[in-house]
Amino acid sequence: MLACHAPRVTARQRAELFISGLPDHIRVDVELRDPQDLQSAMYYARAIEQRARAMQQAFPASDVRPAACVHRHHQARRSRP
Repeated sequence: MLACHAPRVTARQRAELFISGLPDHIRVDVELRDPQDLQSAMYYARAIEQRARAMQQAFPASDVRPAACVHRHHQARRSRP
């Protein structure tokens, strides 16, 4: 028997079970919204996943450099004679 179908599992516990199985990049954002039930947790997860897909399409990995790399590049250019 699945834990979410157990007779004494609360709505909050169902949400927590769902959230615990999400990938980290989605789970953290869903946890921050503190959903009180499974439906809310699923709604947030879907919205966050859609946002992540949109960001990947808008900013492909080859076009984005981490801020630390940009900062080092800028410093190196300034220190040249």
